[in-house]
Order: sequence, then structure tokens, then C-alpha cells
Amino acid sequence: MSLDDWGRTLRADEIVVNCRDDAGLATAAKQGVVLAARSGDIHRSLGAPVAERATSAVTLDLIECRVDGQLYRAAAHVVARRPGRSGWWRGPIVMVMVSGHLGRFEPAPRAHPGDGLLDVIEVSESMNTRQRMMARRRSRTGSHLPHPDISTTRVRDLRRSFDEQLTVFVDGASVGATRHLDVAVVPAAYEHAV
Repeated sequence: MSLDDWGRTLRADEIVVNCRDDAGLATAAKQGVVLAARSGDIHRSLGAPVAERATSAVTLDLIECRVDGQLYRAAAHVVARRPGRSGWWRGPIVMVMVSGHLGRFEPAPRAHPGDGLLDVIEVSESMNTRQRMMARRRSRTGSHLPHPDISTTRVRDLRRSFDEQLTVFVDGASVGATRHLDVAVVPAAYEHAV
């Protein structure tokens, strides 16, 4: 997607509102305001632009997530997994992303933050620890796919039910545990300076 298809040139008098990270983007996102994250996964996905040097603005999507009736918004990703550090090594994992990055990893290498779709990566509960370690190491470069215990889909919304309560993380912050996860994309929710 070229800038002509996706973005526009910033006017000289436009004010860009700086946000600290992905959570700041999700909180401040609204039509008519150009934002710029100084860090986080959206910042990284856009090539780490410097807001003061920005000449263009691109339209980005948000994720809306419902956890036990409470609505949350994410700029980069929603992750559901078992609680604690062991949650990455055992049990099911569901990652719903508009950014390809999750910290120093790239679990969704095809994700585009402005295409109107959610990239969903699901790790099977049956995937053993050794395979998870190998996939985790390879996910730093996005080369962990394809894998028989990791499924990927691109959707506009997703509903999942789990046999056990999973902790839900919205842009890296835990928002509670649930057995039901409902997420949807909010296309073209805001503009980001690049």
C-alpha cells in the first residue's frame, strides 16, 4: 500500500499530539486529531517515526475488546492466555493484532495497522514446551510460521470461548480474566504522523 493509497500530507499548521505508547494511542484516538506514539508496537510497525519530522499522516485501526461486559480499546494487540509467565509455555494462546509486533517479537508478520483487518494467531493447547521455545525464538524475525500448532486468520471480528479462564492483556496491560473473548476491528479510527 503506497502513501497515496493510505495516507495524506500533513498541513504546515496541523498539530500532532504525542502519546507515550500504544495504550496512549488507544486512549487519545479520535477522528480529527493526528497522534504520534513515541514508543510501543505501533511506533515500531510504522518504522519508528519521529513526530517532529513527520510530513504525512496515515489512518490506523483500533481493536475493541469485551471482557465480561467491559469494553476496552487497543491500538496494537489483545492477548488471551493463562496467567503468569507460564501462560506462554502451557495452554492456549490467542493473539489479536493490528500491529505485527509484540515487544521484541513479530508474531503477526503479515499484519498491517491500517488494512481494516485483525490478524489472529492461535497457539494450540497441545503445543509442547520445546516447540513453543523454538517458535518464540523464531518469532523475533517472523519466521515461526507456518507451524502445525499455530493457526493464523485475518478477520474483522472474533468470538472465542475457553474451557478455563484466561487472562486478557490489552496493549500489554492485564484487564482481567474471562472464558469468553469478543473482539472487533474499528477501521480508520485515527491518524498517526509518519
